[in-house]
Amino acid sequence: MALCPGSYAELVVFDHRLAVPIPERLSWEEAATIPVSYNTEHNALVTNARLKPGESVLINAASSGVGVAGVQIARLFGRSRSWEPGVLLRSSRLSRSWGWM
Repeated sequence: MALCPGSYAELVVFDHRLAVPIPERLSWEEAATIPVSYNTEHNALVTNARLKPGESVLINAASSGVGVAGVQIARLFGRSRSWEPGVLLRSSRLSRSWGWM
């Protein structure tokens, strides 16, 4: 896995420091989804919104791949609970597994 321009191409050249080994338990397809979700949320929360520690965050659809990435990034900034209330009801099992309920 790597974060690099042109990453949807068959071949790319990038800085080796941006490469991350794919965990054995993940398929190539599963591994390919991780940078997409986290890049999307990082771009939204950190780059565009300029999220700062202690600020409030509303994560809409927190049970989606991008939503889960958003919750995790928000937690890095000190937010222990960041979700849309309706999503909490739909994802209570996920919330319990993360220790939020």
